[in-house]
Amino acid sequence: MSWKSKLPHLEAGLSIKDPMLRETINELIDRDMEELVAGPGIHLDDNVISAWPGGGVAQQTIQRMRIKNVFANYLVCHTWDGSTEGGDNILVAKPFKLRHVLANYNTLTGLVTLSPVSVQAISTTVVGAGTVTVTETWQVTPNYEHNDEILAVSGHLGGTGVTYGGDELLWIELNENARAWAMDCPA
Repeated sequence: MSWKSKLPHLEAGLSIKDPMLRETINELIDRDMEELVAGPGIHLDDNVISAWPGGGVAQQTIQRMRIKNVFANYLVCHTWDGSTEGGDNILVAKPFKLRHVLANYNTLTGLVTLSPVSVQAISTTVVGAGTVTVTETWQVTPNYEHNDEILAVSGHLGGTGVTYGGDELLWIELNENARAWAMDCPA
């Protein structure tokens, strides 16, 4: 599990008004923390401590990519620098609220995948002595389309929450295109 936390440094305006004393206490905190947390996968930088599985320092990478295929919870993408497209398939997790996972939506009682970009959303509400069940078709808008450009990030703390073949995906879409679910209204 990865984590990152800010050390409890003393800030100006708190109960210790003398800047020299406050700075001395902060230096002691840094020194003691460096001694306590030293080891592989632990990094202390200024007053931020990071732990990363397998050692090293947590580094985030943001990458331009082009969509090649769309699935319920992830995208298949290639890297893209604006002129040259990479050839390797990279699996990129969709943002949390665009996944086809019933538990992500606390007002729904059912979720049926119709296609990678549309679902049948079922909600059941108690009204008086009876219940009302409403079934709606929702679609992601704007649509995910072949060769759409996205930004994805890897190396962030907390993981993506999406697995493929038992392994957690390393990349997650930043959703800079502001995609969201919208009810599909029949013509």
